[in-house]
Amino acid sequence: MSGSQAFQSYDRAVSLNPDDDRAWHNRGIVLAINLKRYEDALQSYGQAVSLNPYDEQTWSNRGIVLVNLKRYEDALYSFDRAVSLNPDKDEAWYNQACIYSQQNNIDLAVEHLAQAIKLNPKNQEIAKIDLDFDNIREEPKFKALIG
Repeated sequence: MSGSQAFQSYDRAVSLNPDDDRAWHNRGIVLAINLKRYEDALQSYGQAVSLNPYDEQTWSNRGIVLVNLKRYEDALYSFDRAVSLNPDKDEAWYNQACIYSQQNNIDLAVEHLAQAIKLNPKNQEIAKIDLDFDNIREEPKFKALIG
């Protein structure tokens, strides 16, 4: 199924049942990943979280879309919501670390990355090559964390 077909399917689902937060969530995924329609994806995720504000994955996905839109403060808020709902959500911690790194906030970048690594050690290897950390790669705190 193509992205357009998937979108049509989820669009139909939300028109038939506008209170289905999972359909809105999945519509957002297709819009963001397959169609790169980030503003529309943000609207879908917004509808999903208004229906179910306790879904950490929707908050996390919403944060990713906001990063793509370069709305970093809003993205941090979404990732904070995801972490408050599920403190073990390593991808939210990792994405926050990426944003803080881009903002040259070394302390918060390292703190959040350390938590992401604690929750999922694979994040350490990913961070070694992630371009989001290039501007802090030579910082001693970052080097100590990454090894």
